[in-house]
Amino acid sequence: MTYKQYSNLKDIDQALIEYTAKLKETSNTIT
Repeated sequence: MTYKQYSNLKDIDQALIEYTAKLKETSNTIT
């Protein structure tokens, strides 16, 4: 795996973390 691919994976991972955090926030406000 090249370094570029690795950094892309890290970016995707970070985006997923932020996305799930947003989902949790919205679900908390709904309930």
